[in-house]
Amino acid sequence: MKFIFTFIIFSLLLLLPDSIVQAKEVQGISITPPFQELVILEKDNQVPFSIEFRNQTDTNKTLRFSVIDFGSLDESGGVAFLGNAGEAIEKKYGLASWIILEKDNMELDPGGKQILKVTVENRESLSPGGHYGAIMVYVGKEEEASLVSFTQVISSLVFVKKTGGEKYGMNLAEKSYIKNKLFFPRQVNLRFQNTGNVHLVPRGVVTVTDWIGRTIGKGIINQETGRILPESFRIYPVVLEMIGSPILPGMYNVDIDYRYSEKKNFDRATFSFFYPGFLGFGIVVLLIILFVVIILRLLRIRRK
Repeated sequence: MKFIFTFIIFSLLLLLPDSIVQAKEVQGISITPPFQELVILEKDNQVPFSIEFRNQTDTNKTLRFSVIDFGSLDESGGVAFLGNAGEAIEKKYGLASWIILEKDNMELDPGGKQILKVTVENRESLSPGGHYGAIMVYVGKEEEASLVSFTQVISSLVFVKKTGGEKYGMNLAEKSYIKNKLFFPRQVNLRFQNTGNVHLVPRGVVTVTDWIGRTIGKGIINQETGRILPESFRIYPVVLEMIGSPILPGMYNVDIDYRYSEKKNFDRATFSFFYPGFLGFGIVVLLIILFVVIILRLLRIRRK
C-alpha cells in the first residue's frame, strides 16, 4: 500500500513580525494575508473576512479548502494543526466549527487572482476568549493527490478574540541566560506563561547593569510580536545589545521589565550572575604569566 504524506508548508507565523508578514507562497500560489486577527463583539452575529489567492504560474491551478483548529506545537512558537483527536485544552480554544467558507474549491487561471469569502459565526456555543483556526489550502485536484507521495498545502491562520468574558494573565515562569566562561552573556531566555483565555503579545525590556550601576547591555522583549496562546508556555530569546564594557569583576544584575500589550503597567523580575570582567581576566592572565616566569627561574637556579 502506498503511503501518502502531506507536506505542510507554512511559516511559523507566531514568530514573524506583523509588519513583515504580508503574503506567503507555495507552488506558485500566493495567499494574502497569511493570518487574520479578528475581534467579535457580543452583539455581532457574524464577522466576515476574505483571503486573496494569486496564481503566479503559467498553468491552471485547482485549490481545495478545508478548516482545522490549531494550537501550540511547542514552546518555541510553532503551530500544530489539530485533527479530530486534538488535545482537550486545544479543542477548548478551537474555531473550525464556527468558520463558514463561501466555497470548497476554486480554479485559478494563469496569472489570475480570486477572493475567498469567509465568515466566523458568533453562535452561543462560541465561548468568550480566544479561538484559533486555519484555512488549509490544498494545491491540486483531489484525484491528483492520490497519485503523488506528498501534497503541498498552504494555510491562513485565524486568531479570534470574543469579548464579554476575556481573562488576561501572564507570568514570567523562568528566566535564564546563555552561560559562557570567557565571554559576557549576550542572550537572556524568558519563559512566559499565559494564564488567561486569550492570546497575548509580551512586551518589555531587559537591562543588565554592573555593581556600580553602569548599564552594560539592553535588549527588547519580543521584537517579532510573537503571540502566546491561552494556557500555554512560550520561550522568548532576548538578544542583548552591548552598551558598555563589562570591565569590573563582580555581580551583574539583570532587570526584566515586562507586560502584555493590553496591560499598561510593567512588572519587574531580577536575577544576578557573576562575571570576572575584563579586569578579572587581565589579573588571571598576569598571574599565569607570573607563575610561568617563577617556574622558569626556579628551573634555571636548579640547573646551576
